[in-house]
This record gives sequence, C-alpha cells and structure tokens, in this order.
Amino acid sequence: QYQEIFITKVDGLLLNLRVGFRFPVNYPETAWRDKNNERIDLKEKWIRIEFQSQKLSTISMYHNDKFVFSKKIHGKFKNGYFYLRPKIYILPLFPLIFGYNFERARIGISDDNLIIDFTVNRWGFAIAAGSSDKGYSSSIYRNKN
Repeated sequence: QYQEIFITKVDGLLLNLRVGFRFPVNYPETAWRDKNNERIDLKEKWIRIEFQSQKLSTISMYHNDKFVFSKKIHGKFKNGYFYLRPKIYILPLFPLIFGYNFERARIGISDDNLIIDFTVNRWGFAIAAGSSDKGYSSSIYRNKN
C-alpha cells in the first residue's frame, strides 16, 4: 500500500535540490562541472526518479533541463522508505592490509519533499597504521513545478 503511494508521488517528477547534496549512486564528473569545466550551482541540478517495478528504479540527473546521466538502482521498500542495496567492499589481505567500506542509502518522503539519506562506515589498516570513518548526510529535494 505505502509503496504504491510513494511511487505515485515520486515517479517521473523533476525534483530540485533544497539542502545538501548526496546522490545515492556513483556519478560522473559531468554531474559537478559543465562543458567549460565550471562548477555547477546546486540550484541548477534536477533529478527524476522513475520506477519500473517495486524493486527497480531509474534515477536521472539534469542540469538546466539538459540530461546529464541516469543509473538504474535496485532496492526494496521498508519502514516507509525505499532502501537501495547496500554497497559493501572488503579488502581481506590480513594481517598486512585489511579494510571495509559499508555504504547505505534510502529515499523517502516528508511533507512534499523527497529525502535521500546516506550513511557510510569505513575502517582499515595497513601494517601498523589505521583509520576509521563514519558519516551521515541527507539531501532534501522539492518538486520542480
């Protein structure tokens, strides 16, 4: 039930960034720079999400109504959000080098805004030195119309 309401509200709309910027997929350099290699203002970026099924969607980015790129995303609905498949990378060369990287993104609706939440958890070491990092960011989009 909620999935159909979510898909109906979001499917095919052009959404403009309001706060923050974190895109739930890897994106090319053209998402940040125009043809003159100038940094693109966030207010000039738009996204469109189109659902092909309950588990598959295409997310596209536009710059001033010109298509930049699109990417298919897989996920599932849970607790009122569309959760993208988590990305997990493990470097298992123990005991010399070891590390992992977990990334998770979800897309939801609050009022008439689309929210994309992104979390990351990284940890690694090489021989005698190590590093860890945790992060969370959120982007809020509104309907372009």
